[in-house]
Amino acid sequence: GTSKQKTRANLNCDFFAHLGIIIGRTPCSSHCLMMDDHWYGGYSLGEAMLQFEISAALQYSGTTSSSSSEMLTLSPSVPMAVSSSKALLAKLLGDLASYSQLPVLSEKVLMIPHPKKGQTLQDVFANKTEWMLLDRSLISFTGTECDKVGTSFTAFRYQAAGCKRAPQVCLFNQLRDILQADQARIAAGRVPLYLVSQYTYGLESQLKAFTGGPLSFVLPVTGIRSSLVLLEAQADSISFITNVSPGRIIGELFGR
Repeated sequence: GTSKQKTRANLNCDFFAHLGIIIGRTPCSSHCLMMDDHWYGGYSLGEAMLQFEISAALQYSGTTSSSSSEMLTLSPSVPMAVSSSKALLAKLLGDLASYSQLPVLSEKVLMIPHPKKGQTLQDVFANKTEWMLLDRSLISFTGTECDKVGTSFTAFRYQAAGCKRAPQVCLFNQLRDILQADQARIAAGRVPLYLVSQYTYGLESQLKAFTGGPLSFVLPVTGIRSSLVLLEAQADSISFITNVSPGRIIGELFGR
């Protein structure tokens, strides 16, 4: 009954402090796991795909002063475009290899916070300062593992020798802990490990669907890439203009 060890139970087992022991009662304790008020939604990410747009401007010039123009836009999801007059066809054939590689996110889970009190969903999507990309190894998808995002009451309740462990054991490495650690890194002038702001344009990321496809996590990346574009044009109305002018030699100079 004199032990000051800080454990979950930490019961005072002194005989005279608990006279109820005489009638068969034994000291006991209850342990509570409380969920954080701030919840997140987790999104599994697939293989990354580069998405960009290339614009090709087509201008028609007639024999008179009249002219018209048209813009064709190509992208990996829309690799071919035809002008309204059917005079020009543009195809995106592919890209040349680049020295800079795309970030590998297929083993990560995108964590987006739910709106807090007084916030709307639009507020959450407008402010990405708390969006995180976590390795799957940091997450318990069954809730039965301690010290991981997603730890449930099951892991807490059935942890071995739980009563002899210190308070908060089994509940470390939660989203709040990871967020606060990254915010401390930013305050110290260091790059965060999990916030999307670790990337140059991470705060400009968004969720978007391309041409009716699945919802995608769009992360802007920097770099120089080269693409091959094929242009096919109708030659019926193409004119070749040659300007010829007479010339006259007015002097000569020879070097010695």
